[in-house]
Amino acid sequence: MIERQKVVQSIINMFRVNLNLAKGEKILILSDAPTSSEWSQLDLDFLLGMVRRVCLAKVAGEIAKEIFTDNEVEVYVYPSLGRSGRELPDDVAAKMHKSDVVVGITTFSLTHTAATKRATEIGARVVSMPSVEPEMFYPGGAIDADYRAIALDTLKMVNYLEKASFVKIVSEDGTNLSFDIAGRKCWAETGILTKDSPMKVCNLPAGEASVAPTEGSAEGIIVAKAGWYPKLDSDMKLIVNKGLVDEVQGGGAVGDYLRDLLKPNEQQEPYTSRRNIAEFGIGTNPNAKRADNVLEAEKIKGTIHIGIGSNFFLGGKVKTDFHSDIVVPKPDVFFDEQVVIEKGVWKIL
Repeated sequence: MIERQKVVQSIINMFRVNLNLAKGEKILILSDAPTSSEWSQLDLDFLLGMVRRVCLAKVAGEIAKEIFTDNEVEVYVYPSLGRSGRELPDDVAAKMHKSDVVVGITTFSLTHTAATKRATEIGARVVSMPSVEPEMFYPGGAIDADYRAIALDTLKMVNYLEKASFVKIVSEDGTNLSFDIAGRKCWAETGILTKDSPMKVCNLPAGEASVAPTEGSAEGIIVAKAGWYPKLDSDMKLIVNKGLVDEVQGGGAVGDYLRDLLKPNEQQEPYTSRRNIAEFGIGTNPNAKRADNVLEAEKIKGTIHIGIGSNFFLGGKVKTDFHSDIVVPKPDVFFDEQVVIEKGVWKIL
């Protein structure tokens, strides 16, 4: 199920290079296992993916114990929460609070949670890998990347973002979205975390420059192309008005799920709404290739992604129990009318 010899070096590098592990630091590896209801309700392929991640967490723990003998290593598996962004259980939060480095090899994201925010505020470094696949750790995979080169590209893009006040995104597939970012802090997810890093949490695979758009400012259309979102077999269109998703059109079963979850026809409190346009991210990882796994797709150099739901972790004002990203391939991106990306090709050098 897990080809151990193919993941060993990337797992070692994750601790040495990405997390800058020091002697004596406590390592916590987290994973979420299917609940009894998920066993009966979810399809076999999804369940197999969840089980592979739990097994990958076990392998990562074994490798860490073998290599980093001066560090305490704990692998902790908790029941699946069923959706990214839901708050973590108290026992998980307590373990994170007592750890120096946390690795989430999970199906559902722990990034945009208060537990992660509290842990990082007291100094923990957190790598979050929702829906990670073992193949991403293989030689040449998206995690087996040159993170120093990725850091240079990411910081370059952040430098441009920090000077911008207004962003517009257009694609041949129909995306046409604009929003304000003036005064918002911009983030460089380089994949390299140190004790002195301003950002203490990142995904692996890493590689994105991101910012939380000003609440209420986003207007336009986001098109999710079939094949660019898990299980999406037909195009889906999200209509955005005053910073919120007002309507979800098409998308088959995925569209039905989002319509039920976002409830676009219901009045919602603005700072707790799942419909919030939460994030604008730009992929910077040249090793990332896979389109149907959001964790990897949003890092592909030549894509952008729009997050929906919580943005408090990025310095925004919205805190809710949901965060999901829509990836747009080959976009045109404008910062204050300047073309920064044209059909997926960076115009900055």
